Amino acid sequence: MTEFVWRVGPLAAEAAYLFAQVLAFKLRTGDCVALSGDVGAGKTTLARSIIRAITAEPGLDVASPTYALMQSYESARANIQHYDFYRLGQADDVLEIGFEDSVTDCITLVEWPERAEEVLPAARLAIDIQEVALEGAEEARIYQMTASGDGALRLRRVQEIWQFLVDWLDDHAAAGEVTFSYLQGDASARAYALLHRGETSWILMDSPRQPDGPPIRDGKSYSQLAHLAEDVCPFVAIAQELGKNGFSVPKIDAVDFDNGFAVVENLGVGVFGNLIEAGHDKIELYRAATEVLVELAQLRVPEVLTVDGHSHLVPTYGQSVLLIETELLLDWYFQWSAGEGLGVDKRQEFLALWTEQLQRLDSLPKGWAL
Repeated sequence: MTEFVWRVGPLAAEAAYLFAQVLAFKLRTGDCVALSGDVGAGKTTLARSIIRAITAEPGLDVASPTYALMQSYESARANIQHYDFYRLGQADDVLEIGFEDSVTDCITLVEWPERAEEVLPAARLAIDIQEVALEGAEEARIYQMTASGDGALRLRRVQEIWQFLVDWLDDHAAAGEVTFSYLQGDASARAYALLHRGETSWILMDSPRQPDGPPIRDGKSYSQLAHLAEDVCPFVAIAQELGKNGFSVPKIDAVDFDNGFAVVENLGVGVFGNLIEAGHDKIELYRAATEVLVELAQLRVPEVLTVDGHSHLVPTYGQSVLLIETELLLDWYFQWSAGEGLGVDKRQEFLALWTEQLQRLDSLPKGWAL
């Protein structure tokens, strides 16, 4: 895909704020967002909403950088530079305040980009904002967006998320009643967001179908060897199967199998680490967990799970899978903790020790594995 163009709106103020949160969800370090439009069109409003979403500070004071040319914001997720080129004398002026470095090291938001277009990266997200009349709204805006390369793929994903949310909100609430915020993900291609309305919250799982990577062993990619989930079907199917057998699973409020989205129950932050730190009896907690594992071990695992016309073939998590997952300890943790990789001989010794242990599993009854 060389270029992707998307026009959304007209959106009233509250829906526009939700849209900015969804857009911020897919921005990352190195992205440059060029905001164009007439005076008063809403460039600073959109930039302010994006900055608040990325920093996870809804009340953050985000001043217009009209006179300072640039404002900086730091957050755990990414640093942000917010520029306004309206009063720029010449393009070289913005280079003197470190624009070239920020484009690489930060998420960069630029108002009035046409006044120094020659300094902007070619790969950027261009957003043209137009203020329009909308019945029943004090103000409304249309956003015309253009992106290329990797940015085009992510902008298309934003469009898919937005359409999924709009359809879901039709059954739940007006767009202005729901907030959308980034959640730290896991070691996968999935991404997560918190949907919040009043006292109720959900988790949005963004799980796009992933192409197989290069072959790394026996002509297979890592995702094939490790039986990684390729879409949301396994998640929904396994949750349904466990729920049918009386286990507590997150309720799934909505799912889009084709595009890879699910809205699931938010189970909260009551994980064992937090509970133990708050003073809960860890023996009681781990006894409860052990009882669940014992019950789970008695449960028959079907070969095929079916949900809403979609089928999931439950793979066997055998010795070869367990061994390649065990190797991740060397590739990631050991490399990080020791500052260097393990030598070839030591690596082989490590894998031989694990192979001996894993071979014993072949004679044991099969059950669910996480």
